[in-house]
Amino acid sequence: MQLLLLLIKIDQNWTRAFDDQKKNILSTDSRRLLCKEANVNKANLTMYCKSLYSKGCLIKNSDGGAEVNPMLMPVTTGDIVEYTFTLDVSEKDD
Repeated sequence: MQLLLLLIKIDQNWTRAFDDQKKNILSTDSRRLLCKEANVNKANLTMYCKSLYSKGCLIKNSDGGAEVNPMLMPVTTGDIVEYTFTLDVSEKDD
């Protein structure tokens, strides 16, 4: 959950550094920050990100980069932050 919250924060604060930069919250710099802040190694970060993709928390944008599913983004109105969602992370039986 901590990793997802960090990804949401990166997604919300993402800004274009140069004109032709494409949005990708899993860029090299973002991955370094995630490893440091969440205290995970590269292999575990990859595993967590794959899991978030499979559960629909992370999606590919039109440029091919990663972003947090907009349905998971909090709504801010003035000083109030509203964050409501239901996340079913149970394994499905085949």
